[in-house]
Amino acid sequence: MIDEFISSVVKEFIEGIIQYDAPEKLSKSAREAMARRIAPYRLSSTLVSYGMMVCLIGVIIFLIITPEQTSLCGGSYLARFALYMLSYTLGAGLLNLLLSGIIRSWRFADFHEACAYRWRLGPGGLSIALTLWGLFLTSLLLIGMNL
Repeated sequence: MIDEFISSVVKEFIEGIIQYDAPEKLSKSAREAMARRIAPYRLSSTLVSYGMMVCLIGVIIFLIITPEQTSLCGGSYLARFALYMLSYTLGAGLLNLLLSGIIRSWRFADFHEACAYRWRLGPGGLSIALTLWGLFLTSLLLIGMNL
């Protein structure tokens, strides 16, 4: 009973932190201004969102059809899954950073906000969600290396 209460409190707390700046909570004028600001990044944020799903499905299929291998990260399926997904996640952010340094009209924060809008999160909520995702994948990687 106490464990159910604690798990529900933690769940509500994490959902509240992630959803605190969601687009649904913005005023109509703020939502319209955000939509105008992120309009140039609509296609690229869609590609990143669908790319994440394709990468997830592709990694799972790849891991199913390939045997365990000895490698730098231990070779277990868990470690390889975490490494591949962490690579995609960090790679998308680093590509955004690179494009914001190369292309003058590219804004790092606006692209980040466009990606957050695709997942119905605010930019702060996406930052927290990506941090939790990274911590989860890093812990999977460390666990998989010790198997």
